[in-house]
Amino acid sequence: MKKIISICMLSLLTVAVSAQDKKADRKKKAKAKMERMESRSPEQMAELQTKQMAIDLDLTDAQQKEIYAIHKEQAVKRKAQMAKWREMRNNDEMPSESDRMKMRSARLDDEKALQDKMKKVLNDEQYAKWKSDREEKRKNMTHRRGGRRG
Repeated sequence: MKKIISICMLSLLTVAVSAQDKKADRKKKAKAKMERMESRSPEQMAELQTKQMAIDLDLTDAQQKEIYAIHKEQAVKRKAQMAKWREMRNNDEMPSESDRMKMRSARLDDEKALQDKMKKVLNDEQYAKWKSDREEKRKNMTHRRGGRRG
């Protein structure tokens, strides 16, 4: 009986240690990904995003130029926002509830503006595919974060 209890305890301990290792690995990978993103210039980010969209949506050269400009504008904003968040985190600051609401509202406004810009550049079929691809990515991200958004 003691052997069975010992074996059960040992197996539970092994599972617990294994789970902790996986969590630590995920954090390391996420940190490495963030560092890679932060090391890229807005132009590099825009170019990569535009090339991927050109492959996914079969964009014309004119569409690629317009979308590159949109992506570059977004990348500049995102880079500035990441710097602001990093600064706040380094100073152990948390945004107030009203600040969070303002940030969320601004993010939604930016999302709407992006959709409007994309609608002008893409044809109906491309826009529908772009929209569905974004929704799929959003669902996958939410799922990976354990049901949390943001």
